[in-house]
Amino acid sequence: LLFAETNHDGDCLESTIVEFVFVLNVSGNTPSEDFYRVDDEDFMAWPTAEGPITAQTDDQPVRRTKRRGSLAEINSDETPTERFVGKSVEIESSGIGMVQLLHLVLSHAVLSGPLAAALISALFHSFPIHANTDQVEAFHLVLIEHCRSVVEDATQRGEPIALKNCIGVSSVILDRLMAGFFTSEPVLEVVKIVLGTLRCLISAGSYASHTLDSSDQNVLVADAARIARLTCITAFQRSRPSGPYDEGHDELKTAVLDSIAKNLRQILLTPVVGATSGRRGGSGASSGYSYT
Repeated sequence: LLFAETNHDGDCLESTIVEFVFVLNVSGNTPSEDFYRVDDEDFMAWPTAEGPITAQTDDQPVRRTKRRGSLAEINSDETPTERFVGKSVEIESSGIGMVQLLHLVLSHAVLSGPLAAALISALFHSFPIHANTDQVEAFHLVLIEHCRSVVEDATQRGEPIALKNCIGVSSVILDRLMAGFFTSEPVLEVVKIVLGTLRCLISAGSYASHTLDSSDQNVLVADAARIARLTCITAFQRSRPSGPYDEGHDELKTAVLDSIAKNLRQILLTPVVGATSGRRGGSGASSGYSYT
């Protein structure tokens, strides 16, 4: 119920009475003592089923709301795909065929195509305009799950183009992380993908260290480390309270800090200058980055 003006002409007063009666009929409340006078600073509290809402005073503690999609609420026994289409893959209407097609498209794009990053970026926006929040969230989780599967496969057996595409995938999902997800689960999954890619590129004896020459490895490692730092910072920021009424997400913060701790050496000790030396083809790129 809005009181934009304090002048009480006939039309305004009649409209106010009609709106107030309508609110009472909808909420099932009766007029209370909180129906304040219309002065410069006093307004009527909006009636609810529990009673009218009283004004917030300075000595009352601020009520913080808990975010939806807590990590503790996730069913770890089911993958996002199983949550999306169900476990009964024999049912034709379950949608498992479309998910398998999505995996094949992602795998082909990362392992052999030059436009993997552009494709995945477009897929993040490929849902009907009338889709609700839960549907978009479920699709994003499925897409992230299969991106992780494809990237892990590419870093173990892919050609140099596939390894470079893994950096492109990390860049795309970092962009989506900065844009924001609906819950904390995809935030943590993005952190795992990016740090896993960096670890595979930088570890001594890894497939990438044997496949790439030192200059290419230096460039990819420098890019992967820069993306990893930005990803960890952004994920940590997403776990903090976004306003006075948000209590933040301590579980996400703890999980992100654990992931950072496990990969701290790779995140912090990767020289950025290697990227410049590698691109210019200088002598500074003669040795690759490798940490045990």
